[in-house]
Amino acid sequence: MRMYHDNVAKNRAEKRSHVLMTCELEAGDTCKTVKLRNLSAHGAMVEDDTLPLVGTQVLFKKGDIRATGTVVWARIKRAGIKFDTLVPADQIKRHVPKARPKPQPKSDRPGLKAKPLTAAERRAAEHYFWGDPLIPPTR
Repeated sequence: MRMYHDNVAKNRAEKRSHVLMTCELEAGDTCKTVKLRNLSAHGAMVEDDTLPLVGTQVLFKKGDIRATGTVVWARIKRAGIKFDTLVPADQIKRHVPKARPKPQPKSDRPGLKAKPLTAAERRAAEHYFWGDPLIPPTR
């Protein structure tokens, strides 16, 4: 099963936008709010405890997007929907949040300064690492 999923990802015509928001799925008489995990002009991946079976015709609704499609795969709590027609890119972009810049780490700690150890500091360090740390070094 994993090999099939990897091949599908390699052969996708368009990159999907990863999102975490809700959308609605209508299947027959049932309309359900589910989590939307990714979205493209070709389809979407949704997540919920109970999802329609593979082959089910659905109506996908997110804001101004209304797209009919088919559930083409289903795994534990996730399903892939292939839209019957392409959703225009401008509609997709309205529902995909803009990427935020990654925060740059900030450190107010001063940098390490390399200064030579005094003879007493060197003896103390050597005694600590190579001798018994409970016996103080002689000066």
